[in-house]
Amino acid sequence: MKTKIMIAFCFFITGIKAQDSTMYVTGPHGGVLKTTENYKVEFISTFDCVTTYVYDEDCHLIPNKFISGSIMFFYDHEITLHKYLVPVGTDRFIADLPGATYIYCTMDFKINKKTIEVRFENFSGVANKE
Repeated sequence: MKTKIMIAFCFFITGIKAQDSTMYVTGPHGGVLKTTENYKVEFISTFDCVTTYVYDEDCHLIPNKFISGSIMFFYDHEITLHKYLVPVGTDRFIADLPGATYIYCTMDFKINKKTIEVRFENFSGVANKE
């Protein structure tokens, strides 16, 4: 009986811990996908560049023709770096990444006279490269 109670307690604790974890959704291009207001933003970070895509609420790509955007990287010791997101092709934006040791970044997009903001943590392990 004691063993059954202990096992049940372990499952209970494990269930509570699982609810605290953050779930990351993978986007169509393999990046992290986040929802903000009626839009979704996909973020892909490599060692020297970031790429983003903007989708509507049904996950259809929005052409970058009428969208402008910027990105702010946040580093240790309150250091920040602001960059504009450059449209590439018909549907994506890129920005150079001068240092992959950022803690998180925020992106602002102006879409149809409306500004949306989204934040992405640097959890990829790229920040640990030397």
